[in-house]
Amino acid sequence: MITLQHCRTGIAIAAMFAASGGFAATGDKTDYKAAKDRISAEYKADKAACDKFNGNQKDICVEQAKGKEKVALAEAEYNYTGKAATPTRWWSRRPTRATQWRRKCATTRAAMPRKSA
Repeated sequence: MITLQHCRTGIAIAAMFAASGGFAATGDKTDYKAAKDRISAEYKADKAACDKFNGNQKDICVEQAKGKEKVALAEAEYNYTGKAATPTRWWSRRPTRATQWRRKCATTRAAMPRKSA
């Protein structure tokens, strides 16, 4: 039985979902450009700090700086636009059942001994 309290709860939840979309994109272009400039400066400083290392340690340090820059740029873009920079598409990376079957058959045929005529 639906009571008045259930209706109020449903309306409150619907209002929260409707209002959440408006708060996603709160940044403006000047803030976004300033954030990009700050991130670029931080990346250059982090990369310059990697010069004291050599070999594998330097490679790791540079990759960490690149990763930190990418994450910061993605966060800045999300704060500006309100949506993810690159949407994840799990279905595009998964092989289809037909592809899986072809791969299984190809490996099975390769493993089978050939009959000599």
